[in-house]
Amino acid sequence: MRIRDLMTTEVVTIGADAPLKEAARRMLDAGISGMPVTDGDALVGIITEADFVASEADRRADQRAGLLKFLHRDHE
Repeated sequence: MRIRDLMTTEVVTIGADAPLKEAARRMLDAGISGMPVTDGDALVGIITEADFVASEADRRADQRAGLLKFLHRDHE
């Protein structure tokens, strides 16, 4: 078996300047877990579900860090 036997030929892409919500919507609509990111005709990267999870984890960590700093100020 070769990669060509499994690959998708109707590729869904997104531009590098597109909002994350648009990327998520396209992935959901297409039932895919990742897609190429383009700048014109050039491939500049790939975005996957893992990128969304990592982004959300980072955002929540920042929120928790803020709360921890707030709580810690009473002990200084």
